[in-house]
Amino acid sequence: MQSQKNVPELTTKDIAILEDQLNYEALANKKCRAALSGINDENTRTSIEQIAQHHKQHFDELLSYLKSHK
Repeated sequence: MQSQKNVPELTTKDIAILEDQLNYEALANKKCRAALSGINDENTRTSIEQIAQHHKQHFDELLSYLKSHK
């Protein structure tokens, strides 16, 4: 069965997987941000900031996908 937007409906298992992945991405971002406080090397800080942003972007994309299936 498909929704009116012609987007396949998510099963309970799909939603659980998405929720887990959202939690993983949020935690990875949080850990990167926490690690920044102990790093003085500017190149390393820049790399970790980019990694944190990458996880934030994944989180936002997953959340958007989940919301598109309401």
